[in-house]
Amino acid sequence: MNLDLGKQLSDGTIDRDLLEAACAGDRHSQEKLFSILIPLFIRLARAIRWLSKFPGGPELDEDMAHDVAVHFMKGDDVHAPYWRIKRWLDHPTAAFERWIVAGASNFLISLIMSLKRRSEREVELTDDIAELATADCDVLSDMRDLIWECMAQLTENQRTALYLRYYKGLSGSEIAKQMGISRNAVDQVMHRAKIEMGRLMREATGDDPDW
Repeated sequence: MNLDLGKQLSDGTIDRDLLEAACAGDRHSQEKLFSILIPLFIRLARAIRWLSKFPGGPELDEDMAHDVAVHFMKGDDVHAPYWRIKRWLDHPTAAFERWIVAGASNFLISLIMSLKRRSEREVELTDDIAELATADCDVLSDMRDLIWECMAQLTENQRTALYLRYYKGLSGSEIAKQMGISRNAVDQVMHRAKIEMGRLMREATGDDPDW
């Protein structure tokens, strides 16, 4: 994958002086390095997400790219900010462009695997919630009201897709036809709607399962 990072290094946009200045706390150098690396991290996130067949879009790619930037540029409880880049400067095991792409790729793969596990559990949860929403038992009336309140906070497309699927019993193809979108788009809307419903329900009930 050509992320043009080698060109950024060869033409002097990124050089050792810039890295050292950023690690030393120079704000201008840090902002310059950040502005160069973030677009590259976004492209890398988009490519890995696509290869992993994980649903999402530009907003998710940007969020993941910023997570990568935090990983490389921020500190933690043990190390100071930029300690990973400082370590490379002290003991460069490979060209910087190869090192940063390899590290970012490994981080993104781990991140997407974690997101997949979490979304699968949340989808299971919202499937159970949907069954409760259609129940007729009076004991569940409060729960049904809560579900409707949470659904009201979704986007119009997400709310419509959930309503057609769980309240009208339509198939994915039928929903696509009624909403005037593609079948793949329905899958993405449903996936995001279920994840958001799981989050809203947990916030409303105070239930925070150990996921």
